[in-house]
Amino acid sequence: MTDQHRRNYILARALSWFLLALTVLTMMFLLWLDQQGCHVLYDPTFAQPILAFSSLVTILPALAFVALGTLVNVFQPANRIGWLLSLFGYSFLLVTSSKAYGQCGLQGLAPLRGPEYAIWFGNNITAAWIGAFLVLLFVFPNGQFLTRRWRNFCLAGFGLMLVPYLLTLVKPGPMPVDSLGQTTTDNPVGLEMEGASWLVNGGSSLFEVLVFALLIGAVISLVLRWRRSRGEVRQQLKWPALQLGIAAPLFLIVENVGD
Repeated sequence: MTDQHRRNYILARALSWFLLALTVLTMMFLLWLDQQGCHVLYDPTFAQPILAFSSLVTILPALAFVALGTLVNVFQPANRIGWLLSLFGYSFLLVTSSKAYGQCGLQGLAPLRGPEYAIWFGNNITAAWIGAFLVLLFVFPNGQFLTRRWRNFCLAGFGLMLVPYLLTLVKPGPMPVDSLGQTTTDNPVGLEMEGASWLVNGGSSLFEVLVFALLIGAVISLVLRWRRSRGEVRQQLKWPALQLGIAAPLFLIVENVGD
C-alpha cells in the first residue's frame, strides 16, 4: 500500500465514523424534539399503531444503513456500496428529522423557528436518498456498473434530472407537511413566474418520469447482472432482484393509478 493509498484509507475511515456519529447526533436531536412535545416517536393523532410509530420505524432502519455503510467503508474502502448505503441512510434520516421539526413548529406543539424552511428542506433532500438508492441498484454488489453503457445511461438520467429538480426548489404554492399530504404550507422560497408556470409544473412531471425510467433501468441492470453472474455473486443478487422485480412495477402502478 502506497502512502497515498494509506492516506485515502485513513481519510475514508475518518469520514465514515464522522457520518455515523452525525447520525447518532441527529437521532438525539429527534429525541430532544420529542421531549419538547413534538410527536416524533409516537403520534397520537393516528388511530392505527403502525402509522403512529411511523417515524420510529424510519429512524431505526436509517441507523442500520449508516452502520452497515460504515463497516463496508472501513473494511472495503474502494467499494462504493458503503458510501451509498451511508448516504441513503443519513439522507433518509434528514428527511424524517427536518419534517418532524417543521411539522411540530407549524402545529404549534413547540416554539420552533423557521418550520416552513425545515419542511422545504425535508421535501427536497428526498432527492438525495432516492438518488443513492437508484445508484445502489446499478452498482450492487461490487460497486461497479455492469457496463459503460449502463454508467452513461445512469449519468445521463441524473444530468437530465438536474434542471427539473432546481425548478421544484422554487416552485410556488403549497408543499406537503406530513407524509400523507393532509396539511400543506407555502413554499418559503417559491418564485412567482407569471407565464412560466407550465415550465415549473412540467419540470416536476419530468423529474418523476426520469426517476421512474432510472428505476426501471436499475431493475433491468440487476436482472442482467444476475444472469451473467455465477456462484456467490449470483446468490447475493438473487433476492434483491426478485424483490425489486415485484416491488418496482407495484410502485409505478400505485404512483400513477393511485393519484
